[in-house]
Amino acid sequence: MAAGQTLLQWQATGCHIALLFGPDGRFIRITHEFANYAPAPAGCILTVTMMLIFLATIATAIALH
Repeated sequence: MAAGQTLLQWQATGCHIALLFGPDGRFIRITHEFANYAPAPAGCILTVTMMLIFLATIATAIALH
């Protein structure tokens, strides 16, 4: 992205989120989020939970640097 920024996106059935990080790796903002609140297909809740844990781990690692 422009100015050395990084856009990370994650998509799954009924879910989409885009996170913007600066050139220093620090989180700037959520640029897009969408969730379809229909009943989740089998396995979707586990996938979302694992992705949130993954994002929290990345955020923690970035914060410690």
